Amino acid sequence: MRPIHARIALPALLLAGCGLLYAEVELPSVELVLEDESFEGTTLGGELSRDFTYDLGSDLDFITDNDVTVHLTLHRMEISSAATDLSTVESVSVEVVPPAGSGLPLVPLLEYRRPAGAAAPIHVVQAAASGDADLGPYLTAGVLTLRASATGALPTSPWLADVTAGFSLKVRIPYGKKI
Repeated sequence: MRPIHARIALPALLLAGCGLLYAEVELPSVELVLEDESFEGTTLGGELSRDFTYDLGSDLDFITDNDVTVHLTLHRMEISSAATDLSTVESVSVEVVPPAGSGLPLVPLLEYRRPAGAAAPIHVVQAAASGDADLGPYLTAGVLTLRASATGALPTSPWLADVTAGFSLKVRIPYGKKI
């Protein structure tokens, strides 16, 4: 019996050393919420552009390991405020902000257009995915920055909102790594 185990164990160790053995984990729905984000009022008819930083690595620390391959996709982003009417927001576009010095481009990800004939008040604006761009290369130590730009008759006084991002995540972890 021992020779059989040795014949199996040695190739497994060799394969693990070559990076051929790995585990793949898929999380189809990861939702991160930035609660009570503060927004400044704008001038009437102004535009609002704001960066939002999501720290996926704080909850999923294994994605910060250099040996782990991460495929991250943003499916939706939602701004919700129970106290603020958002029915005058005409459009919202969301793009990923590349890490400084990375040479990666700004990539448009999501788009919202106010539906014609939408009834007021609206307290939730949700931008849906226009593609499935891999955001893994945009992660720096598990942190991702998204930029949302809105147009329309935006609120003129300061307001608070929750900003939710819905992702899917697929990671490839080398054999022997702890998660």
